[in-house]
Amino acid sequence: MEIPDDAEIIMVIVSKANLRELATTKSAIIEEIPYGNSLIKLGGSGDWIKVQTIDSGTVGFVFSELVQ
Repeated sequence: MEIPDDAEIIMVIVSKANLRELATTKSAIIEEIPYGNSLIKLGGSGDWIKVQTIDSGTVGFVFSELVQ
């Protein structure tokens, strides 16, 4: 996967972060992302950040306090 030059990269700062389909804890977990993994920030929705994983290219939402 090619990362755009202007992409904002954020990192998981907890032992694991759940990547969810929607911006709510009631939403299904798509993937568990381990500590230190980088994500491409695509946007935000309240306390949630829309991201794309660099490894698989999966798009979903993570809670903002789990990344920086």
